[in-house]
Amino acid sequence: MIRRRIAAALVAGILATAFPPDAGAYPIPPVTLWSLVEQADVVVLARVERVEPGEPRTEEDMMNGDFFDRDIAVLRVLETWKGEEMAEIRVTFGAGVICPAPPRFQIGEVVLAFLERGKTTTRRVAEASAQWEGERLRRTPEEKAAEEAERIEAGWTPPTPEEEAEQRAKSEQSFRKFVAWAAGRWFTVGLSYGTLYPAEEDRPAFRDLVAQAARLQAAGKVEPADRREWLVSAAERRATRWQGLYELAPKTDKFHYFYDRGRREDADEPLTGEELARLGAGFVREPSVVSGVIAPVARSSTYRLFSRTYATRPPSGENLANISVDGLASLPPSWRRAPSARSSTQ
Repeated sequence: MIRRRIAAALVAGILATAFPPDAGAYPIPPVTLWSLVEQADVVVLARVERVEPGEPRTEEDMMNGDFFDRDIAVLRVLETWKGEEMAEIRVTFGAGVICPAPPRFQIGEVVLAFLERGKTTTRRVAEASAQWEGERLRRTPEEKAAEEAERIEAGWTPPTPEEEAEQRAKSEQSFRKFVAWAAGRWFTVGLSYGTLYPAEEDRPAFRDLVAQAARLQAAGKVEPADRREWLVSAAERRATRWQGLYELAPKTDKFHYFYDRGRREDADEPLTGEELARLGAGFVREPSVVSGVIAPVARSSTYRLFSRTYATRPPSGENLANISVDGLASLPPSWRRAPSARSSTQ
């Protein structure tokens, strides 16, 4: 059941560029730097020149299935780290969306943006939808009956065969409209995860890691040892610490892992003594400044390192951290920060 919910969240996250907030109001699984580089057609360091708000949707638009985002962020490219070089890029996004959190474009600020062409977006939507449909068809009669019973108990009314066919036809029509609308546009990979705002002194670390990831990925199948070395290197640096550690030990970040547990496991092998020593040296060399309270007390070296590394957003559950870390480029996903009292975690 969890895997199907995560699959639905993946599709909803991708389609969030095309549909209103209530169509997919569910946080998407975390997207780390490695995946951002892998999925992006273009990675740019750019200044946000302006945001051009789109015209409000009318009732007629909604009736005709036009739920597409209309806001445009105009970026003046300063550096191109991957893909085609351009002087300016116009990125389509939905500034009014709340959940999933949209990309953030702060006028006048320098953003590290991971972007994909419209045809890439539509291809991923089609692939995710096919995967979702494949999982649905593979379910046993018992699984289908159990899921339907659960949904009915929650207030859902099963559609008639005629209603189901009508819904499917409308969905296919909406997708065709989306394909036509997305052509020639640029979108942000991973929504809020795909717009980072590293401090100027942290940009070299990001630049090096993006270049290394792009080079490894362009060569074809990446050897696990090469990818692991990249992740450890990312985790050594303060600015990119979460980007590496979350891939190495996702379960230790319980808040983000809640939305990711259906598709990701911890690294095949635990961190070695040498890797832990590298991470420890990285913390000493570039310490993270943390505020907030962490509970429960970390039991493992990996957890202790992780718990001092990254700031989660407002927590749910008594075992989550509500901390902030000075100097990080961004704190995905883009939830509003809850007030927290400062306390030492050392």
